[in-house]
Amino acid sequence: MRDHRGKLGVLVLVGHQANIIDLTGIAPDSGGAVIARADRNGKMKVFGQIPPP
Repeated sequence: MRDHRGKLGVLVLVGHQANIIDLTGIAPDSGGAVIARADRNGKMKVFGQIPPP
């Protein structure tokens, strides 16, 4: 994520719920998504969620 900072485009990561919770503090439903961005200090700002299909 750090290497993608400042580049064009969207970075999509797929991970386990435990890792998403550690990064964002949010526990998405299985198949759901969390939309977030890291600030200059590496702190995650959550913009929203996408529910599973």
